[in-house]
Amino acid sequence: MIKFRCHECGQVMRADESEAGKKVRCFECGQATVVPAASQDVKKPRIIKPAEPKPKPIGEDVEKHAADHVGITKKIVITVLILLLAALAVIAVYMFVSRDTWEKDNAAKINSMIGEADAYVQASQYPAALEIYYDLFNLVKGHEIKNQFRAEAIKDAKLSFQMIKKTYAPRLKNELSDQLAEADTNAEAGKEQLAIEQYDQIIKTLSRYGYGETEFAELRTAVRERRQAAQDALAAKTPQPQERIEKIDPSKLLPSQRRKLGQ
Repeated sequence: MIKFRCHECGQVMRADESEAGKKVRCFECGQATVVPAASQDVKKPRIIKPAEPKPKPIGEDVEKHAADHVGITKKIVITVLILLLAALAVIAVYMFVSRDTWEKDNAAKINSMIGEADAYVQASQYPAALEIYYDLFNLVKGHEIKNQFRAEAIKDAKLSFQMIKKTYAPRLKNELSDQLAEADTNAEAGKEQLAIEQYDQIIKTLSRYGYGETEFAELRTAVRERRQAAQDALAAKTPQPQERIEKIDPSKLLPSQRRKLGQ
């Protein structure tokens, strides 16, 4: 019986002497090994050849990479959604804190002004009604009225305002013409300051009642011209301040300065 080792894996093998020189297959690694003519020293340590790593199938790497990519994508999407929800929450809080409460704060005043102006209209007290309408429109200017009923009331007030302006215009023209004549009388009597105040009051009344520059244009021009004339007359009567001449003490001057002054 011949004892020998597999030249591939070092496994101890046995074969009959009649098989010397022939190849036999190792029952451990399956490799073919030639049977030697005589037994070998099988007490030597067994040499085990390290197994080569088996290559992973390509499909496994692709599937793992795809799974990792899907996981990263999910994390990104979740993070974006969280940030978006946080931003929406911040916006909602900001809008709640800084919401426009102007209409709510001024609702009672607006309703009161509309009711008061309507009462003056019913009593044919048009100047008072025009003043209140004028203040009302300045109050709501630049603000959005969200309450439907209040918005309709303001719309009706504007229509009433325009109607009263048109109805009251002839009467107002006569009244202001009388005021203009009175201011002219004061200007001719040398009461320019009083006349200027009366002229200013006429222009103020036209603006107060909502009449624009194109309305009562002839009257406005006359008032401004006469006001300027009264202003010029007042300026001519006002004494001009004289220039103060400071007396110079010769003792405080240098010799050269005294010579220039002839002292």
